[in-house]
Amino acid sequence: MDKSIFEQDAEFRDFIADLFAMSAGMQSLRRAIARRIGLGGTELGILLSVGRLAPHGAVNVRQVADHLHVAATHITTEVNTLVAKGLLEKQASEQDSRAVELSVTTAGADLLASIGPNLQMINEALFDHPSPEAIADQRLFFQRILAGLPEALARLPNRWMGKSGPSR
Repeated sequence: MDKSIFEQDAEFRDFIADLFAMSAGMQSLRRAIARRIGLGGTELGILLSVGRLAPHGAVNVRQVADHLHVAATHITTEVNTLVAKGLLEKQASEQDSRAVELSVTTAGADLLASIGPNLQMINEALFDHPSPEAIADQRLFFQRILAGLPEALARLPNRWMGKSGPSR
């Protein structure tokens, strides 16, 4: 008897289940860290991103959105909250008067510095000191998945196997 599609790729399906669980766990961890310092998970992600990107030059909303793989409109709303909390600053771009540049304020930098040692301990617990090569390999792996998402979504049928799904 032939194996079903589910039996043929059981290990791969287990891998996908683990990938989803890991992603959900990482999001829960970010939210928990953020709650401890009075922020939301997305706010923390933005603050960390601006801090990470700023040494390479001016940072704008599009760059942060691309870094976090989310819509720029979502970033704009959260940036305004971080500005109101005094953790980020917005200033007009010298290159484009319609654009704004983001920077971490002194209060934001102090907050990031205060959580740095704890983040390092958390990352050590999660990743156990991976080599730079191992990190680069994993980033490439995730980047391939991210690059394939638009095609995967395009292949999603409007109706699955001729069914419209459960009735509501």
